[in-house]
Amino acid sequence: MEALSRSVEQSRSRGKQGAGSKAGKAGRGGKAGERREGDGGPGGRRSAARRERSGEPASLSKAELYERASAADVPGRSRMAREQLIEALTRAGAAA
Repeated sequence: MEALSRSVEQSRSRGKQGAGSKAGKAGRGGKAGERREGDGGPGGRRSAARRERSGEPASLSKAELYERASAADVPGRSRMAREQLIEALTRAGAAA
């Protein structure tokens, strides 16, 4: 129990001392090592442009698949998983 009390006290004292230093980190927008959209990493603009050019449903993100399913008026699309959207779009393409 004494160790817990010491830990709580240390945490409280760090909170008072480091209050100003935390403000600078808050605006970074995410955890260390995370990529943001548009930075050229996975999921960024470059990847999206490549997927758009390929046009294959398997290479698209779930959001892109959902957009296409909306355009194709696929029923039940809001409850579908990514793989189900791919299958439905493939069927819709074959029927069109």
